[in-house]
Amino acid sequence: MLVGLLIRHYKIYENAYFIPLTESLDTSLNVFIGNNGVGKSSVLEALDSFFNGKYWNVNNKGNKKDSYISPIFLIKKDEIKNTDALDLLSDFFWNVKLEDKTHNSNKQLVNGFFPLRDNLKEKYSPDDYYFFTIGTSYQKQSEAHIPYFYNHIKDDLGEQFVFELSKIKQTVIDIHNYIYIPIESTIKDILALEAREAQALMGKSMTDEIDNILTEKVFQPLPPYRTKITVLDVINNKLECFMNNINDKMEAIDGRYSYNKEGKGKKNLTPIDVRDIIVKTYFTIRTLKKDKKEIEELSSGEQRVALIDLAYTFLSSDDHKTSNTILAIDEPEASMHTSLCFEQFKRLSDLANKFGLQVITTTHWYGLLPMCQKGTLHHISNTKKIEIKSFKLSNIYEQRREFPDDVELKSVFDLISSILSLMKSKKSNWLICEGADDAMYLGYFLKDKIDNLTILPVGGCGNVAKIYNYLYAPMVEKVEKGLVNGKIYCLVDTDKEQGVFNLPTQTQNLSLVIRRLQRQNDLVHLVRPGQSGFYEKTEFEDCLAPDCFFDTISTVIDDYAPDEIQELFNEFEFDSKIPYSDINYRESCFKPTSMKGHEVKNELTEYLQSSSVKYKIASIYTKEDDHELDWINQIIEHFNGKNKA
Repeated sequence: MLVGLLIRHYKIYENAYFIPLTESLDTSLNVFIGNNGVGKSSVLEALDSFFNGKYWNVNNKGNKKDSYISPIFLIKKDEIKNTDALDLLSDFFWNVKLEDKTHNSNKQLVNGFFPLRDNLKEKYSPDDYYFFTIGTSYQKQSEAHIPYFYNHIKDDLGEQFVFELSKIKQTVIDIHNYIYIPIESTIKDILALEAREAQALMGKSMTDEIDNILTEKVFQPLPPYRTKITVLDVINNKLECFMNNINDKMEAIDGRYSYNKEGKGKKNLTPIDVRDIIVKTYFTIRTLKKDKKEIEELSSGEQRVALIDLAYTFLSSDDHKTSNTILAIDEPEASMHTSLCFEQFKRLSDLANKFGLQVITTTHWYGLLPMCQKGTLHHISNTKKIEIKSFKLSNIYEQRREFPDDVELKSVFDLISSILSLMKSKKSNWLICEGADDAMYLGYFLKDKIDNLTILPVGGCGNVAKIYNYLYAPMVEKVEKGLVNGKIYCLVDTDKEQGVFNLPTQTQNLSLVIRRLQRQNDLVHLVRPGQSGFYEKTEFEDCLAPDCFFDTISTVIDDYAPDEIQELFNEFEFDSKIPYSDINYRESCFKPTSMKGHEVKNELTEYLQSSSVKYKIASIYTKEDDHELDWINQIIEHFNGKNKA
């Protein structure tokens, strides 16, 4: 995976810069935002120059001989060959120290490269992963270039080792499949079957596929051949027989005539000869259509939708499961109606977070901030100089003090606008919840039980309440005018403080409601926030089936927990008398069997409530056999027309 980039004198990036991408293999969605002209697209273009040899746009104030592009990689060792030389290079980068190499004055290393390396080293073992940077310079694009460290590598690893660097660079390029789709690209040309981008999306090179067809030994030969022969053999044999027959006839007329090859040229057709004819006559006449219309006849927005639809179709297939595919796409929302933005970014998010591809994108549609729970956001500004600030999408609003003034507000408005536009254009139901864990449970319980349902985690109770507030006024108006097709259900936990729930009442016909989970009297209640009455902390993990939840946490603790947590769990047993999981309550589905169990229960609960463990619990729980919960049935009844919520 690409984790960063060192770049100099490329397009807007005059002088040297460190460009961050990600500090975790789990966050393979990388999003660049900022005003036009700040350098978002330049990052994607630079990577295209490195991986695909595309046009190198040197900064007009920079010296060409000093221009370079050097991606920073973190790659699992079993994904790459050339291990001997790469082992040495990776060991150098895992262990090199700033003070050892007198780079103290270079802020690209002090503030960028070394902090990235040190953060990665806390999560990934050098025994299992390669970490290194290797790139190319403008003047010697066929050779390897490593900024800052080249002379130190030569000193540490020897003069002869530097000859291995070009091999390492080519190996790295070969194992990656970098697909770049710029905003000004002609969609027809990209999606043409013979185009490099289309073949990269499909996961198989068309030329390789044709060559395989031509050279695979499938035909049972006629004597004197004893082994199977290829299509190309058949063609050459038939043509040879045909030409021999003609020459025999010509010779019968006059022995001085014959059709023979000239000079020392090749005698038979090769795969390249036939392949070029096939591509020209078979594939170039086959163009992508939608509703029987040629792609270029669609609007710009429809063409962009078609592009992402095809990218999702191909990249989510088995052909890409084991490949290091990187999809880089400039402004996916360009020319799209606001109603389409949500679905397109949802697909890009799924490519990264469900199918494991690295997705790097630029955008001016900030609605992705609350909807994407995994990934890294990079804001680029360029007033006096280029500055890049990075934020984790998993807790994006906890970092909002660092945001530019307009980002948070625009992110909510963009998302609200897309939801309302979708509900106006077609029937769609929405269940807005706090986090990815909640969404996983809800997707499990509600699968195929509510039509056209989108479950949207937005990163916390405060964000659910904020979105409800912003939805309320337009929903009231649209309901009155009959412009709403569907319902929106906002669901939150009951936290310790109730102040966030100072919200307006629900809309007419309950097309927009917000409810909080509340455990009371052996039941789970769905309560209007702000209502007086019983109020005690209740989370999603308190409201699950107790037997399934206990089995799940037993599995998680056995498989993932440290020894001390496993020892603590030995002090507990399943309590069959508890109606729900009740993890936060004094009496829960796991009951202490000793005094020590009572003493350490809070410690065990804290472990089970950590974000990474909660995600593992949700992943395993949702693989069990389906079972009904009363409060889930209430949500189903609400969406399906029995408005008792």
